[in-house]
Amino acid sequence: MIAPQTNYQTRVTSPVAGVISKATELASDFVELTELQIRLAKSDGNESIRKSIPPLLGLILGATLALTATEIILHSVANLLAEQLHLPIATTQLIVGAVVIGVALLIMRVSMMRLRVALTTFNTSAAQLVKNLDWLKNMIRSGTQKQ
Repeated sequence: MIAPQTNYQTRVTSPVAGVISKATELASDFVELTELQIRLAKSDGNESIRKSIPPLLGLILGATLALTATEIILHSVANLLAEQLHLPIATTQLIVGAVVIGVALLIMRVSMMRLRVALTTFNTSAAQLVKNLDWLKNMIRSGTQKQ
């Protein structure tokens, strides 16, 4: 009986093959890291847009109110104040106009503060990018120190 022949192949790795293997592994990790970073940025972008809509609507509302000042209602309020307080109509019109502009500016101020908060979500992806780049630098450094 003849013993089965086994074909053992000895694996000889050259330094060049090792470098190519490590470079390929590093490139693969870099591509995967880039894909994850893109997904994170997309998620942050969607969150920023979602959080920005209410403050932007508030800014539009406040600006519209400040610019249009609903003339008929404001004249009516000024006339009512003039009759009740026995003041000249011009004085009450100035008072009513100042109050409306003050309210509009307050709405716009609150909306601007909320808009700034809504747009800070990119801090997450920026911080993660810094961590990922540090990791990549450490991988490259450790690979060069082993050789």
